Amino acid sequence: MRVGTNPIRSRYLAYSYQRVGVASITFAPFLEGFFSEAIEVIDIHLNSIRQSVSENIDLLVFDNGSCVELTDFLCAQQRLGLIDWLFLSKHNLGKAGALNWIFASMPNEYIVYTDSDVLFRPGWLEQSSEVFNTFERVGIVSAQTAFFDDIPGVAATAQRLAELPGVQLSEEMPNPEILSEFCEGVGAPAEVRQRLEQIPLHVATHRKKGVRAVAGTTHMQFMLQRELARRLSPLPVTRALDSSDDFEINRRVDAMGYLQLSLPVPLVYHMGNRLEGRYMLEANNIRRNAGRAFEPWDHARAQSRQKSRSKKVFGRSLQHSPRLKRLIQRVYAFLFDILYANYE
Repeated sequence: MRVGTNPIRSRYLAYSYQRVGVASITFAPFLEGFFSEAIEVIDIHLNSIRQSVSENIDLLVFDNGSCVELTDFLCAQQRLGLIDWLFLSKHNLGKAGALNWIFASMPNEYIVYTDSDVLFRPGWLEQSSEVFNTFERVGIVSAQTAFFDDIPGVAATAQRLAELPGVQLSEEMPNPEILSEFCEGVGAPAEVRQRLEQIPLHVATHRKKGVRAVAGTTHMQFMLQRELARRLSPLPVTRALDSSDDFEINRRVDAMGYLQLSLPVPLVYHMGNRLEGRYMLEANNIRRNAGRAFEPWDHARAQSRQKSRSKKVFGRSLQHSPRLKRLIQRVYAFLFDILYANYE
């Protein structure tokens, strides 16, 4: 039986959510191999979101069945106030499965999805919002320039842009430096880079406001309105990570007649799973601004330094034996499937 009156009744106001909510999906089943730097990458990712915006936002992290080391780290970040809403799933529901929860539940007027290895730069939110406020029937806006022309809805978006009053549509070849940064971040092979160099971008310019946008969007980061998010779910879920599930978002947005756009100058960067490359200066500045005197969970990293030295020696030897490297990659993929794939 209840004794007395709950002291919060009629005394405490419910939380008033922000205009924009950012949702990140994390997953690292272990901290070895491909995932060895997952915590460090996610730490930079989360802090870059907070440091890059000029307005208050809500930050949600949906962990998709990660190891205890990562979930402990995320819980610590929530206690510190970096994360507003934290969802810990025992099972990997797949990226599309997690998006179904996110699209159906986030209360914010605008919902931003991001992979957990994306670095955010100042201005991404303001410029993405400007695109929404400038062009008619905008469905999705990515802060990463979209280079691929085979994503569903790109051709239809270009056609719709050409028909908008006060909008000039032109074809422009990709900026070599911007394209190089994108290809480095996603690990695109040389043949893909060469193909993208030959694909012109459909660039829309609003004659009165001067706002520019590129036809097409990306799956690693995008922004949409809550009403559209509700209409997109539930998405079909086939595998934990599958491009066909991502493309379903594009197909549905296109079928509803909405534009899919991206910024002509990228204000996010795909870091990948390794702390190396051209973005390291940005990453170190983000660490410094977050007050990181040392790397997160440095005690665990220190214990692995001895192991890292032997790994480097072995890694250098692999560079001289491509056949052995390919064999190890096949064995790794085979064992990963056995340990972590879901079988019916």
